[in-house]
Amino acid sequence: MPIISSIASQKKPGRYNVYLDGKYAFAVDEGTLIRFGLSKGQELSKEDVADLERDDGRARALGQALNYISHQARSEHQVRQFLSGKEIEDEIIELVIAELQDLHYLDDAAYAKRFVAENVSSGDRGPGSVRSWLTQRGIDANTIEDALAGYSEEEELRIATAIATKFLAHPGSKSHGALLQALRQRLMQKGFSSDIASSAISEADEEPDEERENELLLKAAEKAWRQKRGLDTRTRLMKAKQQLYRKGFNLDDISAVLEQIEATESDD
Repeated sequence: MPIISSIASQKKPGRYNVYLDGKYAFAVDEGTLIRFGLSKGQELSKEDVADLERDDGRARALGQALNYISHQARSEHQVRQFLSGKEIEDEIIELVIAELQDLHYLDDAAYAKRFVAENVSSGDRGPGSVRSWLTQRGIDANTIEDALAGYSEEEELRIATAIATKFLAHPGSKSHGALLQALRQRLMQKGFSSDIASSAISEADEEPDEERENELLLKAAEKAWRQKRGLDTRTRLMKAKQQLYRKGFNLDDISAVLEQIEATESDD
């Protein structure tokens, strides 16, 4: 059997080159070197070399995984995907996953509960969005539901109301009705239930500024009336009303302002 003739450290810290019978044979991680007790003069069979290379592959994969999860918490699925992308064998990946679990560096249940707690504390996701986010990271359904048990309806309403209040504070050029429609869509997109969205809007909504609403309606009505000028009066009125109604204005107010615009045009 070949004999280890020398072991030399590489420029890269923690890596060593192993020479058998005076020729370079393979490189190993410091942990592998220690675990196998490698030393000059030691005989190695082909099986020994295969075991060493396999363990070194595991050690290198573990190092890559530790670096990957050092920047932020990761799920088991994410670590598997990361290692797979490095073209590491499935057998080695499973060994690394098991080792990280033993070290308590990977724990999907803790990962899910931490994400839910952080969202309740400072996030803006409803349960639906939290569920989707965790699912995308490979967390199984039961683990997600266990984590969401810590997300109460009161907390859900508090977060949704905060979003609604902030949204309504910047109406832009939208009518009050259109603003509320957009707000409901925003809350639903963020994963809040329809009931919670309704309650949050009720909590945050205030009486619309009538002067602002009238100005917006008049401006929008004049624009719609001009755009439909090629139509007969009846069709023009109907099309303009439909356009303004879709913008969230009150139908009675729409009719009144269009009648005013039509009368002014007739006088001209």
